[in-house]
Amino acid sequence: MDQAQPVERFFSTSTPLLAIVFSLSACLFTYLSFLSLAAVQQSQSEEDQSYLLAEQLRQSSDHLTLMARSYAVTGQRKFDNYYQNILAIRDGSAPLPANYHLAYWDFLLPRYGKAPSYQGEVTSFQQGLQPLHLSQDESGLLLSAEKASNDLSKIELQALRLTRLALTEVDFEHSPSRLKAIELLYSNQYFIAKAKIMAQINQFYFLNQSLTDANQAAKLSRHYIYSGLAVSSFLGLILVLVYSLYRTNQSRKHFAVRFQNEVALRTREIFEKQEQLKAVIKEMELTKQQLVESEKMASLGNLVCGVAHEVNTPLGICVTLASYMQEESNKLLTHFESGNIKRSTFVDFCQQSRENYQILLENLQRAAALVKSFKQIAVDQQAEEARTIRISAYLKDVLLSLEPELNKGDVLVSVSAPDDEPEVFTFPGVIAQIATHLALNAFIHGFARGAQSGHVDFSLVYDKQQVNLTVSDDGRGIDTAIIGKIFEPFFTTDRGLGGAGLGLSIVYNLVVHKLNGHIQCESETGHGAEFMIEFPIQSQSAQ
Repeated sequence: MDQAQPVERFFSTSTPLLAIVFSLSACLFTYLSFLSLAAVQQSQSEEDQSYLLAEQLRQSSDHLTLMARSYAVTGQRKFDNYYQNILAIRDGSAPLPANYHLAYWDFLLPRYGKAPSYQGEVTSFQQGLQPLHLSQDESGLLLSAEKASNDLSKIELQALRLTRLALTEVDFEHSPSRLKAIELLYSNQYFIAKAKIMAQINQFYFLNQSLTDANQAAKLSRHYIYSGLAVSSFLGLILVLVYSLYRTNQSRKHFAVRFQNEVALRTREIFEKQEQLKAVIKEMELTKQQLVESEKMASLGNLVCGVAHEVNTPLGICVTLASYMQEESNKLLTHFESGNIKRSTFVDFCQQSRENYQILLENLQRAAALVKSFKQIAVDQQAEEARTIRISAYLKDVLLSLEPELNKGDVLVSVSAPDDEPEVFTFPGVIAQIATHLALNAFIHGFARGAQSGHVDFSLVYDKQQVNLTVSDDGRGIDTAIIGKIFEPFFTTDRGLGGAGLGLSIVYNLVVHKLNGHIQCESETGHGAEFMIEFPIQSQSAQ
């Protein structure tokens, strides 16, 4: 085990270096293999081009012989033109036609002895030899064959001149010049020169084939060597990668074990933190409930102040009237005891008493109604029990208690509802809290705590089983940057002035969770705010 550890340590630290070495080796030998294969293909291509060049020389010689003999036998001038075209192409003074080495000129050329329409480059025979990288012996054989073909062309040109001369004579077929031309083209000298060309071309074929085979064998051998080395490099790279994967797998297993241990440790820590968070959350819930209760008590306090202000007026009138009636009764009793009472005095006293008692009764009834309303609203906010109410009338009772606060800034509050408004089975205390918070929110933020006057409207619309309550004001409005945060707990723009940031949060929770409805706000800076509340007429929570 101790001896294996240094080897394992070496391979683990040298794996990236070995991978790079094998990758570079594989790329290098693959490139060399490609170059050697390209050299083999180049050699094969040069062999083919050499064969084509020799074949063109042989076919041009055969075509020249065919054209010269056809001209001497028939005397048709087109064969003379054919001959001149073929000779010009072989000498490199005319372009080489396409597929020149594959076609017969007597089929390829038109009637009037013009070359084919498609023409290649103008290339002489010696220019065609230069890119073929032939050996000196191979080039010598082809040049000798070209020289022998040129010597043969001299005999053919002499026969062409004799044929042209015979055409000027009266009897062409029996002309001595024609017979001489035919004799030259079929003489032993002509056949020997022709055979010399073929012999040199055949020797070239044999020599070129043998040299090319030897050259290609050597290049193929290098190609096989480089290919083998490239394959070996790839195999080495694969082995290194496999070993690297094995090491990675082992590392992952060790990491998994360590990770599991770490996860277990972190899980215990998280569990402990979770327990701590539960305690903190519980404490925060208690604090939130206390704050909500404080808000409720604050709204009840506003309600008490409003009711006390409203009750104070009729009670003051009652006290005044009672004092006045007591004084008048004492006067009447004095007159009665002195025996100076008059009938008219007694009648006036009775009439005034009837009127004053009527005023006294009305104010006492008004005070009793206010106290009864206050008692019902206070009970509703504390008990939060469901009962059947007419929302508009209930809202007027709630908002009546807020008038002393709202009148500080001349803020008017109105409630509008349809004439055939139905009664709704819901939570009156929830409605009261919603109305109180929205009205005070408009007073505090929309009208800057009464620094400016304005109007708050509570509008009710009933749609089948749906109640639509819209609370709108013409105050300062809400900045669009914060309108998405106004229902969040503890969010307020009035914190420096005592705002807790719970008013609209309480409204949202009451609408959504208690009335099973939803609320949204639309506002622009300087154009007031509008709160749209929708909830079912028969709340599931209330049934």
